[in-house]
Amino acid sequence: MEKLISAVPYFYGTDSTGPNLIRQVHVMKDMVDEEILKNSVKLTMSRYPYFCVRVVKTDKEIYLEDNDKEVALLHTDGPVVLGSSEVNEHLIAFTWWNNKINIIGYHGIADSCALYFLMRTLMYYYCREKYNINPSTEGIRLVGEPILPEEVVDPYPDSVDPSIVPSGKFQRKKAFNLTTAGLVKPGNPSFYLLKISIDEVMKFSRSNDGSPATVVALLLARAIDELHPEISEEQPNIASMAINIRKTLKAPEAHHSLVTQLYLPYGEKIKKLDIEQQCTCYRGMVILQSQDDNIWQSVKGNLMLAERINSLPDINSRKLMMKQVVGNALGADTFKVSYVGQTGLGELEKYLEGIYTVIGVNGIDMMVEITAVNGYFYLSFLQNWKEDVYVKAFVRQLKQVGIDYEMSLEQPIIDSVEF
Repeated sequence: MEKLISAVPYFYGTDSTGPNLIRQVHVMKDMVDEEILKNSVKLTMSRYPYFCVRVVKTDKEIYLEDNDKEVALLHTDGPVVLGSSEVNEHLIAFTWWNNKINIIGYHGIADSCALYFLMRTLMYYYCREKYNINPSTEGIRLVGEPILPEEVVDPYPDSVDPSIVPSGKFQRKKAFNLTTAGLVKPGNPSFYLLKISIDEVMKFSRSNDGSPATVVALLLARAIDELHPEISEEQPNIASMAINIRKTLKAPEAHHSLVTQLYLPYGEKIKKLDIEQQCTCYRGMVILQSQDDNIWQSVKGNLMLAERINSLPDINSRKLMMKQVVGNALGADTFKVSYVGQTGLGELEKYLEGIYTVIGVNGIDMMVEITAVNGYFYLSFLQNWKEDVYVKAFVRQLKQVGIDYEMSLEQPIIDSVEF
């Protein structure tokens, strides 16, 4: 198998408290046809052989090898265990129930952007057969076309130019923590799904120098601030935002997990500004922190971490190191926000009601995953408690800026992985 420098922290940092899984839920307009879906999954996975892998463990290391067993398609609305015999030891699986098609993937081999590549292929073959159409193939990877090396080879470099100096990189502080100081009792996960108009969000964003992800981050920060006037500069209210680093790595086609975090504090100076100025500040922080020089520092840090892990003599010591690294990183944010972007489905969007993303909330206090399809943003509001105090405060902020919403309480699905 190819080397996977980017996956090393995932291999040794995955456990029951941090399974590192992604579930993409595709709500179709019609009930799912199992036979058509089964054929579509087979076609799709023949296009993505680098996702057909299993984990191998020795006393010293964890690595991947090709897995020629069939990728599982399960008729269930419940969780799955990736890496198990249930899914033929694969690190990716498909499930369906009624009108929903789900893709569950391990973060060590793919991020949400990579799963979008796969999703487009699946939706192309499924909708083509189910609706007897001949859709456009623009932006869709198809069976029979050559698989580019850029898809397969991990774009992480062996080293980073030492002359690169970060510009205005965020100086981390310990963030205000909702688990220890919030208005909730942790340990009872819940999941709210919000549906909001893209036009309304973009109208507000354009008027206030924002973007969809920064608007969501800012409004949730304002909601938390409203409920916690005691938050101080010593432990600020901080949003972390996942961003795709493929542009910096010049690897737009790569399938790997290529993300880093930006940090957006809602500090005393920002609180005193009007909302338009606050949006500008958040947008500015994103632009500054996502400069290539700063991204390269993140890559450099991951390279150093992978080198340290690989220098240890066995799996147990490597897992212990990652446990310490993860433990040290906890508390860097108050909540998380992630936005993959548009689906790229084109005319196929009309066959879907919606798309949303669910991750396990183990090890995460609160996270908002943002997806977009058919004129709506879908916000998966994931939290490690039952109380609705923060989601209610968030929708009050939506109302205040004129953004309407639909909201439903969903059953959280906690997938897992074993290896």
